[in-house]
Amino acid sequence: CASWDASTRAFITVNGEVAASQDGFQAGAAIRAGGTLVIGQEQDSVGGGFEASQCYLGDIYNLNIWQYALSEDEIDFLYSSGRCGFAETENDPQVPYSVVYGQEPQGNAQFVDGSCSDSEDSSIGKVLRFPPQSDASTSNYVQFTADFGVDALNSLSVCTWYFKSFSDSGRFFLSYAISGDDNALIMGEWSDHFVFYIRRARFDTDIVLEQQTWYHICATWSSDSGMVVYVDGENAGEADLSLGATVPSGGNLILGQEQDSVGGDFDRSQAFAGSLYNLNIFNIQLSADQVAQIYGEGTFCEAVPDNFWTDEQIAISYNTISSMAPSGAAVFESGEPAWRHGAKECAQEDIDTEEHNPNCWKVMEGKRFKGKDNAGELVALDLASAQAACFGSAECVALTCEEVAEGVMCTMQSSFKKTKKSPRHTSYKFVC
Repeated sequence: CASWDASTRAFITVNGEVAASQDGFQAGAAIRAGGTLVIGQEQDSVGGGFEASQCYLGDIYNLNIWQYALSEDEIDFLYSSGRCGFAETENDPQVPYSVVYGQEPQGNAQFVDGSCSDSEDSSIGKVLRFPPQSDASTSNYVQFTADFGVDALNSLSVCTWYFKSFSDSGRFFLSYAISGDDNALIMGEWSDHFVFYIRRARFDTDIVLEQQTWYHICATWSSDSGMVVYVDGENAGEADLSLGATVPSGGNLILGQEQDSVGGDFDRSQAFAGSLYNLNIFNIQLSADQVAQIYGEGTFCEAVPDNFWTDEQIAISYNTISSMAPSGAAVFESGEPAWRHGAKECAQEDIDTEEHNPNCWKVMEGKRFKGKDNAGELVALDLASAQAACFGSAECVALTCEEVAEGVMCTMQSSFKKTKKSPRHTSYKFVC
């Protein structure tokens, strides 16, 4: 980002950090509107005078121009949302990327369709599913030796999407055992509440999780400050436990069972029943802001923001986990099979949605969708009718609605785009 204010300074940031700054740069100057903007060349005259040695070689994505100087905090927020994030500034860009994208490229320049997800990340949309409680078994698990990249961790975080299909009081979905301690790290439910173990110390939270509901859970710990657990991006409990402890690398990590010895002694009554998605283990205790970024306002299919992908922060990625071969009836699945078992669709595969499920609409009060990807307007007697009409349309996947005398007036959206504050509107995304 390059930011300039004629009354103060100019500065340049790279990956959210100020890389160069100059006070008084072009003090008192102004840039007039109505000129010619060229992307890919340097003009030596208006609209021309190009030189081959100065033409740009490479790719550009999401180029926006604001008519004011962005602050360092705003730029850091935009960067922190990730390459594919939908973070916004308080004021819209004067020249948004949607305008740039609407232009006709010249020569061999072209707009190409590209995924915001890492095309080499095969874990996108791939849900790890364990059979329901009636078919729970000690044979169902994913197991591997955990290499955290260091000898031992003095802080960590585990974040995952979590969906349970059991009604009894407790089962465990993650167990990490080392020689001499089969409870080095455990996550799951016990006595109808979520529990989090580090080195045998158990944090009994007040968190109650319902069946057949997706939750985003982050359990974090530091040997200096203890444990914090977040549910759907919000702090749900803290405990001063496992202070001064460390968690050694090289132990046995199992998803779907609870180990009473390294790699074994499973109990069928504790075998997990449900689904996990995008489970990542971090080498740090994530802050509340970082957890909120990963949660992404409940965007199930959104990848972890790009700025988290460093060796210093990611200990074990979901991409690594999804490359493991499950045992028993545990399975990684995507597309329609995952959707049929309660997962949200991420893989862009065709799904036969036999009937409209009103519970699948995510509500965003006080917000409206931005952008030009609308599929038309509709007026309905009530919200349920509008949602059903959207569902029945081949193009509509989201709505922005407001109350009118006739009932509700909604703009149908053909894709999920940025939202902005709008007190009179409520937006809805179909997320199943």
